[in-house]
Amino acid sequence: MNSHQLFHRNARRTARGGSILLEFALVSILLYVIMAGILAFGRMYYTIQAVQVATDTAARELSRTPLPATATFEDVRNDPLSEFSTRIFSEDFLAIDISPWMVGPPMSLFDYLDSLGIPMVNRALVPVMTISRVGGGAQTLLRYPGALVTSPTAPSGFTVEVPLVVARDPQGHETIVWRRVLEEIGTDPFPVNSPEQGLVALQLNYPFQAAESGDFRMPGLATPPPFAPNYGEPNEADDSFVTAGATATGGTPTAPDEERGAYTGIFGLGQISHATVDLVRPYRKVITANAIYRREIFE
Repeated sequence: MNSHQLFHRNARRTARGGSILLEFALVSILLYVIMAGILAFGRMYYTIQAVQVATDTAARELSRTPLPATATFEDVRNDPLSEFSTRIFSEDFLAIDISPWMVGPPMSLFDYLDSLGIPMVNRALVPVMTISRVGGGAQTLLRYPGALVTSPTAPSGFTVEVPLVVARDPQGHETIVWRRVLEEIGTDPFPVNSPEQGLVALQLNYPFQAAESGDFRMPGLATPPPFAPNYGEPNEADDSFVTAGATATGGTPTAPDEERGAYTGIFGLGQISHATVDLVRPYRKVITANAIYRREIFE
């Protein structure tokens, strides 16, 4: 084989190798997108099921709890000694300090939670909670997704509220309102003397935020049209431009120690890495589960 033939053979091999690399790059990008979608939506469907079960449990158990016939849901929720707060659901256990469990004698997490007397709905929400560190790593919290808010009554010193984005300007700066994790549907149908005559109508809010997918907006539009949501420029994560009112519980929002993550930042809106922007908002949807029961037992 002469040098001319050898040159052409090597050139064909180089071209074939280059095409294989290009094909692999294109296929790997597609596979990554498919895998990210499977992980994100699989986690979303699992979360929807868990949140719906917790909401059903809260409404069913509250409907069977002996309470004054004319009591309001706010009366029941705000009473730390009520059976609802001690047995069914408490905002004081939306952020649980697990630091003692991590350094203490070997035991399962659920055994540790049992030792704290965690109400049943809070316990049902444990599989969809996340872990954060606060105070320079002094506390490790197992907490409900959303924004950490200081609480004088919670054993950990924190509770959680859900930030709901109600507006976004052309630069992507958010305006939020605060929603409590567990709320009543409607204008207090709980009392027997209400027009609904004693309904337990509850909704549970869960901010689903993807750890691997960013959020996007239409260029130049404050609110994307319904037929093309979250498309265009990435929403940069900058909490200094967020407009927010006072929290419903009156606490102070507190940022976890982590700089990046699906639920980091002082408002819990998340900050994840992006190819062209340092930090962007994660893909986000607030999942709301509803449950309605007729009250069955009264004091």
